[in-house]
Amino acid sequence: HHSNDLFLKMSGQTVTSWGEALWDRFDAVQSQTSGGIETTNFSKNFFSKLAEVEKEYAIKLGQLCKSFAQPQHVDPEGSFARVWQAMMGSIGETSAAHNNFATTLSAEVCQKVSKTAKQVQDSLSEATKTYSKNESSLGKSKQEFDKARKVYDKIEKDADNAKASLDKVEKGDPTNRKKLDPYRREYATRAKAREEGERTLQEALNQLNAFRTNHYYNEQRSVIDALQTEEQNRSQAVVDTIKEVGMLYSSVNGTQKQALESLALQCDQFDTIADTTKFMDATKSGQPLPGDLQLNIGKKTEEEVVHAKQEKKQHKREKSDTYASDPPPPPEEEKNLPQARLIYDFPGTNPGEIGCRAGEIVSVISDSGDGWMLVSKNDGSQGYIPSSYAQAA
Repeated sequence: HHSNDLFLKMSGQTVTSWGEALWDRFDAVQSQTSGGIETTNFSKNFFSKLAEVEKEYAIKLGQLCKSFAQPQHVDPEGSFARVWQAMMGSIGETSAAHNNFATTLSAEVCQKVSKTAKQVQDSLSEATKTYSKNESSLGKSKQEFDKARKVYDKIEKDADNAKASLDKVEKGDPTNRKKLDPYRREYATRAKAREEGERTLQEALNQLNAFRTNHYYNEQRSVIDALQTEEQNRSQAVVDTIKEVGMLYSSVNGTQKQALESLALQCDQFDTIADTTKFMDATKSGQPLPGDLQLNIGKKTEEEVVHAKQEKKQHKREKSDTYASDPPPPPEEEKNLPQARLIYDFPGTNPGEIGCRAGEIVSVISDSGDGWMLVSKNDGSQGYIPSSYAQAA
């Protein structure tokens, strides 16, 4: 009781305590406290589910980054690759932050809320026992007073009967002293016993009232006030936990913000000219741009001469790579197919693709216009190559 008054005084509130206002509503106090325990467990279940969601989210982010770690057909040392890796890194940091958040929720927050609920439950059980014990003691005190009252009632009745007998004798023969004296002595004895009985009964009543005062103003009030304090502490603990979860979320957002700022910086440093220049330097043939065509009857054009030289070089290269037996000639039906010359090397590492070298001549089986064409090599092997990697031969 005193600690609760101190709490109210320190909080600047002038609120009547439960022990004073709800002295006769312990059942309602029990219900309120039990409801608070249920609310606390409800909060714990929410935080537990939130931890599961955060854990699953972190795992899926990690799996996504692993699946898309490096795009195909991108120079791993290029400027675009650095931007991509920065994005993967920022998402990875975000995944780790959410995973840490989930771990903290499960290992610390949920345990803390469960401990709060158990503490209030234990306090409620102890308060219920104490309250019932105090009520039982009050009932016994009332029984003691009722016994004293019954004793007094008998004494009072005996005194009333003695007075009635005396009055009757006095009315019948008021002058007969010898006959009246026994009745007068009997009444005097009964009257004195009644006076002593009244004092005894008053003492019993005083004891009962003292017990009741201590019961209602101290013992039971302390029990109810203690539950009020537990309810205040419980609700404050849950609110503090909610605040803690908010701060954890803020930390996660801070990590995400730093990761995204780093990504934005990498994007600002992206140099598309460097990437295209690097590709050009690695791919160019070194040949000058062709000049105007000349009407040279009976003579080869400059382009035809260059083409013939390239074919001769390509023939020597293919011959040096050829095994002991030459590849079989192409099928008869492929002799009339359009021909294409590879501009760039194409590794053809994916299923359905075919590897070709720059300058190699292939037969175009089909070109649907979707960026890929189905071709056949001289050895009869078939597969897809990018349409942009070849030109009509």
